[in-house]
Amino acid sequence: NLLFADDLQHTSIGSKSSSLPFKAEKTTLKAGDLEIEGYRYPATTFVMGKDVLPIYPESTMLGVEVSTKAFSLATLETTQYQWALFLEENPKWEASNRQALRDELLVDEYYMQGLSVSPVFVTSRPIFQISYHAALAFCDWLSVKSGKNVFLPTEDMYTLAALSHPNLKYSSSLSPSPSVDEGPVALLGGVWEMTSSPYIPLSRVYSLERSRSLHQHFGLSMQPIVKGGSYLNESATVSLHTVGVVESDACADQIGFRIAWYE
Repeated sequence: NLLFADDLQHTSIGSKSSSLPFKAEKTTLKAGDLEIEGYRYPATTFVMGKDVLPIYPESTMLGVEVSTKAFSLATLETTQYQWALFLEENPKWEASNRQALRDELLVDEYYMQGLSVSPVFVTSRPIFQISYHAALAFCDWLSVKSGKNVFLPTEDMYTLAALSHPNLKYSSSLSPSPSVDEGPVALLGGVWEMTSSPYIPLSRVYSLERSRSLHQHFGLSMQPIVKGGSYLNESATVSLHTVGVVESDACADQIGFRIAWYE
């Protein structure tokens, strides 16, 4: 076992990712009166992660080859304004219904605490204090309204977007402003972004693809991987390779999400 071999404890393993040569194309998701700007990425195979020492938690960032289909990713993290529009048509997810949502194990006691969102005032501030299950409900709603398959991006997709970003910077703001033609904003910083990839300990050391397949086959509980850090993290402590994890019902003031979709 690589993680417990004394003679390998100081030897790096894994492949190292590098910047990707292509430039993402601008696109827009239209859902009624709501339009969400984004960037389209081609299908590709690349290395996700870096060369690391064979020890935990370094092994969570072990460089492995992955492949993604063509997809689009929102320029901004899902905003409080967009969430307010969702609540208008989905009153089940109102903060006033928190206890019922908790009874269904969809959120915890912090769901939307301290938030006051409005469908009147447009803001780029990201939504937070919401759970993985709530984010999935938002994606389902947008899928119906747009006629597209809207979903939470995988960790692979997040990494692809970050690697192909021409000027990736850490955002310490909760009110980001997109820069012209530079790609998605706040991939680092802003809020931790939930993905649709489950956290599976040692999966990269064993076999990422096989681990994900077994996780799905046996219907194991979902603990989504989160990426990118938040505005409260020291930028030096979080990179595009950092892997975090949360419970599927967890709600916190540093956790949000960004949508992806297939054209």
